[in-house]
Amino acid sequence: MANNQRKRQILNMADKLEKIEGVGKISMDVFHRAGFNTIGDLKEEDGYAHRIQDAMVVLRGERTQYNDVYWRALGRRCTAIIERVRNAEAFPFVPSQYMCTISLDWMEDPVVSPSGFSYDRAELKAWLIKDPRDPKRENLLLLTKFIRIGILKMLSRNTEIISFAFQFRLQINLYCM
Repeated sequence: MANNQRKRQILNMADKLEKIEGVGKISMDVFHRAGFNTIGDLKEEDGYAHRIQDAMVVLRGERTQYNDVYWRALGRRCTAIIERVRNAEAFPFVPSQYMCTISLDWMEDPVVSPSGFSYDRAELKAWLIKDPRDPKRENLLLLTKFIRIGILKMLSRNTEIISFAFQFRLQINLYCM
């Protein structure tokens, strides 16, 4: 989804990591826990992968709501950030406000969950198939089942009012939830 426009950001080696545009809170937490505090730290460190991995192991123990797919994507994202700092050709970079927090990539079809967080629709559907909890809040999303049952009961009682095409589309969409 990323377009090919390139945006250059001027960074000084002494700048704090927070100066890098588009880096999300969790990625920043990984860098800080790995001991990276400045742009120069990222640019000059050759053994960064081991430090990033160690920091992610600690975070993974603290944030158990995220699955293996999330942690692999976070590792790739941190690597992409480091490569972006090291090599100007690593653009385009996904700004955190346009990034799905499940895939850590561009949101193609953004939706807002009941908890108020934005996700890519396909990523949220895939998440909910594997885990019925809200990705950010860890709350079970049980109310959807009650609403689905109510909708299906209403459809079965009022078939003459609601067209067959609408029923079929609604049932398929509910099945995918």
